[in-house]
Amino acid sequence: MLSSKWRSMQSIGYHEAFLPIKCSRSRRSSLALVLSWLCTCQITSHLIKISAVLLDIFAVSVSLLLMDYSQDAFNVLSLTLSLLMILFYGTGAAIFCHLFAESESSLCNMIKSWAILLTITFWGNIIMLLFLTVEWNNMIGTMEATFQEKLKLYTKDQAVKSLVDGLQSRFQCCGAGGLSDWLGIPGMDSAAGLPLSCCAVSMPGSCNNTVSGTVNRRGCLPYIDDTASDLYEVMGAITLLQVCFDGLLLVLSRYLVSSTLNCQLSNDSHGEAYGYLVENCPIGCCSRRVAREVYLDYETPPTEAYSGSD
Repeated sequence: MLSSKWRSMQSIGYHEAFLPIKCSRSRRSSLALVLSWLCTCQITSHLIKISAVLLDIFAVSVSLLLMDYSQDAFNVLSLTLSLLMILFYGTGAAIFCHLFAESESSLCNMIKSWAILLTITFWGNIIMLLFLTVEWNNMIGTMEATFQEKLKLYTKDQAVKSLVDGLQSRFQCCGAGGLSDWLGIPGMDSAAGLPLSCCAVSMPGSCNNTVSGTVNRRGCLPYIDDTASDLYEVMGAITLLQVCFDGLLLVLSRYLVSSTLNCQLSNDSHGEAYGYLVENCPIGCCSRRVAREVYLDYETPPTEAYSGSD
């Protein structure tokens, strides 16, 4: 009871909330702290993804060569998106840390706007995961034919020449399936009709495809497969982890916002209020009738409480 007014909790209706959980003020603070840590984990995952690309830029170049993507465009796009994501999750971490410290309901609108962008990011990561899976399957099925086509550009495209030479020198291999892939392609660096990168390093001097031991006769296809698959596994695992983190962020931020707003509405002295995923859920499973309650002030004691309607 107030000194000059009577205070009474009134129910102003009901709604079928989906998975409602009653949250106290301390629980909401803990929830905000967890959300800030999840944002930090997302920042770390993007830094790891950037590091994985930079540390194995050769594997990225080979994969882009086989998929006919521009490496310059890929570098600019991937770096820009990663920096934007780091800024985005950094903003989220700052908001949740401030909410943890102050418990201000005024930040809920900011969290709602942030959650909309998070939803876009969540589906974007799912699309990226599907894209990686589809592109990997397509690349595996056409890898040999695509690489053989790229060999024909060896004397015409400097970028292709540098990458093919780097691949053959690094793994001591020649062609896609063997040195026969080079036969008939004009303009090679050696008189024998093979690029110098096909020459065996154990045999000094010029190499010849008719002299045993002077040419690497193993094809590069198995090494390309291993190099690209390692990169795709790392990128796929990180993207899957990011999808899981985004899902947790969406769920927990929804509970935090709904509970904070309901606490402000009810003005509960203990700071307790229900949080939920969906306010009005048409599905009966996992739903529960939750009253919308507010505190009303009266100059005189209320004679009858309004109980609302179903």
